[in-house]
Amino acid sequence: MKNNKKYRLIIVLFLFTLLQVGLFNTIISLSAQSSSQTIEDGTYVIKSAINNKYVLDIAGASNTNGANAQIYESNNSNAQKFTVKSLGNGYYTITSVNSKKVLDVAGAAKTNGTNVQQYESNNSDAQKWMIKDAGNGYYSIVSKLSSNLYMDIACGLAKNGENVQVYAGNGSNAQKFKFEKVTNNNTTKPEQGTKTIADGNYTIKSMVSNNYVLDIAGASSSNGANVQLYQSNNSNAQKFTVKYLNDGTYSITAMHSKKALDVAGGGKTNGTNVQQYQSNNSDAQKWIIKSLGNDVYSIISKSNNLYIDIDGGIAQNGRNIQVYAGNNSNAQKFKFEAVKETPNNNNNNNNNNNNNSSGNANVTSGPIKDGTYSIESAISSNYVLDVNGGFKSNGANVQLYQKQAANRQKFNVKSIGNGYYTITAVHSNKVLDVAGAGKTNGTNVQQYEFNDSDAQKWLIKDVGNGYYSIVSKLSSNLCLDISCGLAKNGENVQVYAGNGSNAQKFKFVKPLDLLSTIDTKKYPGYKEKIKALMDAHPGWNFELLYTGLKFDNVIAGETSLHSRNLVPTNYGGEWVCQVCGTKLYDSGWYCASRKSNSILHGSKKLFNRRKCISISRCK
Repeated sequence: MKNNKKYRLIIVLFLFTLLQVGLFNTIISLSAQSSSQTIEDGTYVIKSAINNKYVLDIAGASNTNGANAQIYESNNSNAQKFTVKSLGNGYYTITSVNSKKVLDVAGAAKTNGTNVQQYESNNSDAQKWMIKDAGNGYYSIVSKLSSNLYMDIACGLAKNGENVQVYAGNGSNAQKFKFEKVTNNNTTKPEQGTKTIADGNYTIKSMVSNNYVLDIAGASSSNGANVQLYQSNNSNAQKFTVKYLNDGTYSITAMHSKKALDVAGGGKTNGTNVQQYQSNNSDAQKWIIKSLGNDVYSIISKSNNLYIDIDGGIAQNGRNIQVYAGNNSNAQKFKFEAVKETPNNNNNNNNNNNNNSSGNANVTSGPIKDGTYSIESAISSNYVLDVNGGFKSNGANVQLYQKQAANRQKFNVKSIGNGYYTITAVHSNKVLDVAGAGKTNGTNVQQYEFNDSDAQKWLIKDVGNGYYSIVSKLSSNLCLDISCGLAKNGENVQVYAGNGSNAQKFKFVKPLDLLSTIDTKKYPGYKEKIKALMDAHPGWNFELLYTGLKFDNVIAGETSLHSRNLVPTNYGGEWVCQVCGTKLYDSGWYCASRKSNSILHGSKKLFNRRKCISISRCK
């Protein structure tokens, strides 16, 4: 009986031990999991702490390897949704819902500014991320490549298209993100259209600005001609025949070309271009015109349920028209204003107004007259385009710099026809050039000898208030741009997708001309000498100082100290001070006489020593 109790006690103790061990292991397991996994697996929108309206986004909703990661205003598209999955070791993969490709550090590089892109999964450290709690509901996203490489918004700016990179941790909002879980990832049901407006001829005005309307670029009649936004000019390239097709959709046909608005290639992704194309009765040419009230409408493609959209939501001549997921922004809202005249009665009007649309092959000149200009930035009128150091070599960098009277800040602007210009640095006679003819955001702008390539041709477009955008012929959406939008000496000049910011607006003004202020009657010969100096030293900043001093007083002051004004020892006679004679000053110079000072001033003969121009050697 005692033995039974003993065994019973041993069994109880054994079971209790097992229970303790199991419970302890469970506690350890839970603790390990909580320390390594900060975010639950799931699908998220990843918001920037700079501005929660901006989220991580794959540019153009692309499905290709290497497509750029950027921030963009939230629009609920799949290009802005990411599947976050724990790898069980403190790291995660972050996968685009749209493309099924993962966020990746380009080239697995470990340097500041390395781009973040999407790429097919390859299990490399470049695709693994630690998500660290940064407080207040925000997280830092750190690459496994290095514990000090944080996912970062370039320049710390909240704007559409701002690049995503990796950068050393600095605790700024540019490196903090909020993960907002997507509760329902189902695609939107297709819109069902009805007849909302009467058949007829219309201009289609944007709600971004009523002064801007849909327009066929260059009033072209060819298939594939681009649809863009442009200021209203009453041409037939801005008038469209709208016809109900009895199935809830409309055709929208350009009056001048008789070609239909068309989703390029029948594409189904955000950012697909809208063009004109001959009518083919495809769903890519059928549009639901959805009433939003107050005579405002959205225009939705039957082929993909995407909305006609102004790229970037900016009212700007030449701004591209695309299709994009519905987001209720003004970039997707339009008014249809009836046209009174018929197409046949307006042929002359069409011909007279074609030149108002950008990109027309018949345009022979642009808005700027040929001439020499300083090119001021809209960020600050005190800063202008400048060639670094006044260098004359190919590849010398173009930058922003404070305004000076220097030839490196003067440019000859010349129309070359078709609306394009060359912009030539006065000091070097070399033209502004897109390095390597690159077509990607951030490609550098340099000076280079003229080679007649598109990389050296620029469209100058009026954007209002005396400012212009300068657009590369390489791409209608690559604008001359001040990096990071900062007004400071040495800030780089690049090309970047048009965004309507002051970093992409410039004013062409007559440059500072010191030579024109010189009174040649009072100061004969000075202008020629100073011009020669300016040409020889384009990197120097010149200022004219009128002292108001009398010549005799200047000479008296010059000779009051015998060791101040000197001449070379190979000068003799009246050049040398009679008091000092051949006494040497400062390693081999004679004191200059009063008469020699007068002669040197009067004849403007200059000695150059230690980079200081003077009638005598500068101390």
